[in-house]
Amino acid sequence: MRLRSNFQPALHTAWSWCDRMACVCVPTSNLHFILRGHGVIGCRLVCAHVSLQSRLDEDTASLAKRQAAFNRDRDQMSNEEEEEYQKAVEESMFRIHILEKRLKRHEEQALHKYYELDHKLRADPRLAQLTKPL
Repeated sequence: MRLRSNFQPALHTAWSWCDRMACVCVPTSNLHFILRGHGVIGCRLVCAHVSLQSRLDEDTASLAKRQAAFNRDRDQMSNEEEEEYQKAVEESMFRIHILEKRLKRHEEQALHKYYELDHKLRADPRLAQLTKPL
C-alpha cells in the first residue's frame, strides 16, 4: 500500500490511538486476548476511516487549488488548456463523489460492526464481571 506524504501523519495518529487503547486491556490470560482482539477490529475501522477521509480532504484541496489557478489565469488560457482543465475537474469531481460514497458506506458499516462488537462483548460470559452494575 502506497501512502501519500500528507496522509502519513493522520495514519500515524490513528495507530498511536490504537496502541494506547490496546494498552488499556487487562493483561490476564484469555481476557487480555479477547479485549485486544476486539480492539484491533476497532482500530482497523478507525484507520480505514482516517484513510478515506484523508484522501477525500486531499482531493478536495487539490480541486480547490486547481479552480483558484484556473480563475486567476483564465484570460490567458487557450481553448485546449480550458478543455484540459474541464476534463481534470470532471475527473476530480468523480473521484470526490466516489470517496464521499465510500466514506458514507464505511461509516454505516462501522456503526453496525461496533454494535455487533458491543453485543458480543456484553454477551460473552468471560466478561460478565466487567459488565455487571456496581
